[in-house]
Amino acid sequence: MTEITRLRRRAKTARLDSIGVFLPVTWSYLARLDEVPCDIFLRVGRRPVLYATTGANPETLREKAIQRVPMVVREADSYLLRRMLTVSLGRTLSDQRLSPTERSREAYGIAATIVGETLKTSTKFDADEATLAEETIDLLTRTLSEEDDTLWAMVASMQRNLVTHNHAINIAIYSLALAKRNGIADPDQLRDIGRGALLADIGLTTVPTRVLDNPNDLDPQEARALRMHPAVGYAIVTRAIGEAPPYAHIILEHHERLDGSGYPAGRKASQIALDAQIVAIADTYDTLTTVRPGQVALTAFQACQEMRFARLGQFNSELTGEFIELLGGWTSIRVA
Repeated sequence: MTEITRLRRRAKTARLDSIGVFLPVTWSYLARLDEVPCDIFLRVGRRPVLYATTGANPETLREKAIQRVPMVVREADSYLLRRMLTVSLGRTLSDQRLSPTERSREAYGIAATIVGETLKTSTKFDADEATLAEETIDLLTRTLSEEDDTLWAMVASMQRNLVTHNHAINIAIYSLALAKRNGIADPDQLRDIGRGALLADIGLTTVPTRVLDNPNDLDPQEARALRMHPAVGYAIVTRAIGEAPPYAHIILEHHERLDGSGYPAGRKASQIALDAQIVAIADTYDTLTTVRPGQVALTAFQACQEMRFARLGQFNSELTGEFIELLGGWTSIRVA
């Protein structure tokens, strides 16, 4: 049985339990595929209308895309669609006709589409989803580790669009950029930093939404649930893959702090791996610059000030300084 046949059988079986649930899809991402991977519906009224069937030429969708008619797919077909979108991602990253800015912007959008569903719930995170997440970030890692222009174009684009972003993709890209700036060049190490950063917060999928969205102080039980999400994430990924992957410690340690104030184990200084320290800085910065319940998003300058001074001792000072430099330096982010 071929991989595509297996995935289509998986989708067909899943449809029995999810009739009527649809998810949006962006046509431009499908345009780089050789064929439409699953049935595509148009959202033109109260009920989606079948427009393109499995195996159709993606060009058949161009007219409706130009007209900006919303397109959707069955939720049960989501995995198959996202799996096939890795082809689109690979072709975008290798398309030298696009400028670094154009390539980074389109690749970012495709990657966010692929992993968005993966990181929604732990109950659906299985070996297939783990493989999909790894392959997606690996495609980005290979390109961004070799093409500085594309990497910095993506970082710059993320800086300009702080509101519309995907946290997992952001911390992975920031982490890769910081790792490169710190002199890490080994492909396997960069790959594992990207994978660990992408899946760092998978454990949050088990924390109740009322806790995540609570703008007030958490009670002891809620606080413990939140502080245990790195350990839970470690367990989720280990279970899905069948063993602890080489990047699992990043998931476990990305909320540890050098002064021992972090969680879940209160590790200190050299007890925290360097790659986990890198991801911790990227994760904290992206969190601070994102709107959250009860908190306005800080500017890049304000976030770096807090990390550098208000949280003095929590982060590696050399890495924090390098992170500020990769954002353009104090002068640049002050006027941004």
